[in-house]
Amino acid sequence: MTTYATGQQNRAALLDSQRRVLERIANGAPLGEILETMVKLIEEQADGMRCAVLLADTRQQRLRFAAAPSIPEDYKAGIDPFLRIAPDMGSCGTAAFLRKPVYTQDTQTDPLWKDCGDIAVRNGLRAIWSTPILSDDNAVLGTFAMYYGEPRLPSPEHIQLIDMATQMARVAIEAKGKEEASMRMAEEIQVLSQQKENLLRLVIDTVPIMAWSVRPDGVVDFLNQRWLDYSGLSLEQYVEDPMGPIQPEDIPRVLEKWRASMAAGEPYEDEMRLRGADGEYRWFLVRTVPLRDEQGNIVKWYGTSTDIEDRKRAEDALRESEGRFAAFMDNLPGYAWMKDLQGRYVYINHMVRGLPGYQSLGKTDAQIWPAGLAAEYRANDQRTESGPRRRCARARKSSASWPKTSGRSSG
Repeated sequence: MTTYATGQQNRAALLDSQRRVLERIANGAPLGEILETMVKLIEEQADGMRCAVLLADTRQQRLRFAAAPSIPEDYKAGIDPFLRIAPDMGSCGTAAFLRKPVYTQDTQTDPLWKDCGDIAVRNGLRAIWSTPILSDDNAVLGTFAMYYGEPRLPSPEHIQLIDMATQMARVAIEAKGKEEASMRMAEEIQVLSQQKENLLRLVIDTVPIMAWSVRPDGVVDFLNQRWLDYSGLSLEQYVEDPMGPIQPEDIPRVLEKWRASMAAGEPYEDEMRLRGADGEYRWFLVRTVPLRDEQGNIVKWYGTSTDIEDRKRAEDALRESEGRFAAFMDNLPGYAWMKDLQGRYVYINHMVRGLPGYQSLGKTDAQIWPAGLAAEYRANDQRTESGPRRRCARARKSSASWPKTSGRSSG
């Protein structure tokens, strides 16, 4: 295989890995699942490489393993006392403290590992490269680490993988943090809504989330301080023009859904763009619940708005990633496809789609071709799977007939 072809396939694998991680973020998967998926996909890109994501605690004092499927348990237990965010705490603790990458070529000789190098060495971890995962305001969210069994330093290809991994981890950690905080706050507000009005208003005005209340006739009678600060409006200005902060394109949908919820007396949930005091629009998840009296009549509506701009950007990035991947595959000069580990076709490029009567998605070769040809293709897949590196896609130059091509399974 040529260097050009290998580079093209590696690029396709990276694009597919990024797409799969962004898809899990956009679908609201648990953070642990997202990070473990990312770690496994990065590990597939190079032989002998192991990876891990460590998260910082809320006090920014310690790290803990959040996703490390290939790291020995003995190492994780032994290194735990040395996961403080401080100088001379191995690679990860030091990288988090310095807020810059720390590449240890050999844990047996590096001064950073003088107190804990034996833990790494006995577990076959000689090279450890750690990069901090930083938020937009430079807070330490965690670290991403690569491990090798022999002393070495990262290549440019490793640096590319590290940059991609830390960016995806940052998006996942920040998005999940905001969603979890929103859910916790919404639950707390629902419980508090059964208490006295003055206490509820006090709580709503101090919680770290945009909140408000609405009378049964739909008129807003309270906006908390965070809402006022974000919008730059007073309560009187908002009551005068309640649709003003909403992005005009969203207004018809928002009004229709809100009126239906009020008529049915059911909780309301929707996503919309709200204009801030700076004139810029950001995406928010809006939730509203009714408060009823003992007779079941609605006496008030209480709502929250949670900033989901990061999640929306992840969804946009996913769509862009899928578009780049499809364009890449469709521009290959021949038949190209992807299979899952069960041998089912999960992607075919335009040349395969253009074959008369060819319907392969979701099917295996045994469902498409004669038995002999299907067996030949499966044997070819197995040879590829057992090779030194796994790749997610294969392509073949155009030929006069389709059946003399070969495929590749993907994870």
